[in-house]
Amino acid sequence: MLLTALAGCATVPSGPASRPLPAERRFEIAGQGDLFVRLPAGWTESQVEQDPASPPTFQLEPGDGAFVLLLTPLWDPDDPEAPAQPEQAGALAEFARREMAAQALEAEIPLEDLVGEGVRGYWFQATDRTLAGKPSPPGEWRHVVQGAIAVGRLVVAFTLLDDEDGPHRRLVLDALRAARHAPPPYEEGDEGDEGAQVLADEPLSVRLPGRSWSVLLDLPGFAAQPPRPGDEGRGVLGLAADTRTNAVASVLIVEMGGVRQASACREHDLARIRAAAAIRELRIWEVGEVARARYVVPEMDGQAVKQLNVHAWRYRDGACVAVHLSLMDHGPEDEGLLERIVATFRVAESF
Repeated sequence: MLLTALAGCATVPSGPASRPLPAERRFEIAGQGDLFVRLPAGWTESQVEQDPASPPTFQLEPGDGAFVLLLTPLWDPDDPEAPAQPEQAGALAEFARREMAAQALEAEIPLEDLVGEGVRGYWFQATDRTLAGKPSPPGEWRHVVQGAIAVGRLVVAFTLLDDEDGPHRRLVLDALRAARHAPPPYEEGDEGDEGAQVLADEPLSVRLPGRSWSVLLDLPGFAAQPPRPGDEGRGVLGLAADTRTNAVASVLIVEMGGVRQASACREHDLARIRAAAAIRELRIWEVGEVARARYVVPEMDGQAVKQLNVHAWRYRDGACVAVHLSLMDHGPEDEGLLERIVATFRVAESF
């Protein structure tokens, strides 16, 4: 109902205009962390007034008012930590499409896929047949682009209202395709102690909110930081370092739409690593359901470092789990040390 109701709520003259380059925009969602969407900085933002108990609706407009974009993040109130499912986004988009068909100029309104990294959704576009070829009265629009995406814990309903086609439509769809959700970094009671903790018999433990399992890695003698959000707020990251050997360990869990196996997680990460640094002596292999890789980074910032890196990846419940160990100026015996640590990589169920 909400998705359809949003389709006629703003006014503005039409007219194309040049757009600033997109930048990541953060939308704070009480109790659900942050939604990040890459949009032009010049677009103004406001919230649509509605029942305080309802999810927020964010309204965005360009400086010339040529269109209006509405974003409404939704989640399951009975299970707010549950990952959003593509089927939920599909059902919402299909409902809106059927509602719009009653007033559309088009005889058929196909539902299109909207897929990105960690995003799966659907969209359609339609023309109001009563306004086709006519100036739009105040508060009404000739065209609508509408749909929903599943990203992280959220189903984000979106409505783009305009009077003519233009580059803004592609910009909005591309932005939604690249959207990401960062849940609250800690759940109540999970904050842990301030500062680093030296691990002994207990393993490094990292859990993604909403999942019933944790990733464990044995790192005796390592100083571990409490888990925190990963880079750009994505996923959950656990870090630990060993001052005796200067080895560094990390466990990163990130929701990844469109990925279904550990080898795909590896391909994604290796592409990002190759873009950031030159690597040598790369070797990849599999051990059961675990994808593995090792390589050497010969230099950083023009300085010779000879950094040894070993990785292990698993796929679980829509998320990539990545273990990474690195050691500067390594010797022949160090690879065995890192391999013994990787061998303790495991997933434990929470009850």
